[in-house]
Amino acid sequence: MVFFPPRNIQLAPKVRCTYPIILRRFFCRFLLVFSCIVMSVPLYADEASLDAMGWLKAMRDARKHLDFHGTAALLRNNQVQMVAVSHCVTGGVERESMYSLDDPGQEVVRKAGHSSYFLPEAQRKLAGGKTPLPGGVGVLPDELAGYQRFYRFSLGSQERLIGRQAQEVIIEPVDEYRYGRRFWIDVDTRLPLKYQVFGNGQILEQLVFSELTLDAAPKPSPATGPENTAHRPETLPLESLRWRLAQVPPGYQWVSYTRHHAPGRPPLEHLLLSDGLSALSLYIETTDNVTRLKKQLHRFGAVNLYLRFIGAYQITVMGEAPAAAVGLVGDNVRRVEQP
Repeated sequence: MVFFPPRNIQLAPKVRCTYPIILRRFFCRFLLVFSCIVMSVPLYADEASLDAMGWLKAMRDARKHLDFHGTAALLRNNQVQMVAVSHCVTGGVERESMYSLDDPGQEVVRKAGHSSYFLPEAQRKLAGGKTPLPGGVGVLPDELAGYQRFYRFSLGSQERLIGRQAQEVIIEPVDEYRYGRRFWIDVDTRLPLKYQVFGNGQILEQLVFSELTLDAAPKPSPATGPENTAHRPETLPLESLRWRLAQVPPGYQWVSYTRHHAPGRPPLEHLLLSDGLSALSLYIETTDNVTRLKKQLHRFGAVNLYLRFIGAYQITVMGEAPAAAVGLVGDNVRRVEQP
């Protein structure tokens, strides 16, 4: 017998279970959130794991690979001037220039580790040798660990500069023969956005970028013009040096010895000493200056310059180091008599 349901009677609709759909949606959202967390962990872990030395090495490496130029405010001698900074890397070779927008006579040019300084106060252009710390923004030697004997490295706080997050790194000297430094390093690019040179409880020099552009061609320098390749310095062995130092500041060692030739001028000998972070340049040249002024010491921001005469030779010592270091080197220069 077959039974048929009565007409006009509504059957209850079939109920569908929605739990599997809800679970699938929840699981997909969970995977999305979890993936984002996992992907973000290496970035923050890398930043959090960097100590002071790690930040400095990251800044040093960023300079070797990134092109940038910008405008910055430079504080020296209680005066502020605007400077243009250009940095480019071509074939693994760095070139950087910094020149004043207020006074075109002031400039520092660095290429492949060689620096040229022009200081209007000294009224001459001084060509530098290969130095671990020449004029430049965030220039550091390849190895840093060995300098902990003369400096203490520590992390400061983070702050925002020109819309970027920056980490402060502090380098403190342990004696009177070197200055301390602070760098504010961009968290994203690892480039320096600000630096200070300090000593005796005061800021001697400070540079702060007001704008910074990446991957930009360097701006032409109005002061130096085209590079002069006709008068390159002559590199000489240290064994041929006819001068010696009776005493040097602790940690400073001979780095290089070069001789510069310029038309109409006697040869200029340049000897470079460095402790790895601070550098002192000793310039020696013959002179017919009959005035023979007494010993002179001048300071231009963080750069100290010491001048004296030994017989027919003019001795000039300069560097981004305290007067105690510059004076100690200048007072201990001795001429080695040939046998």
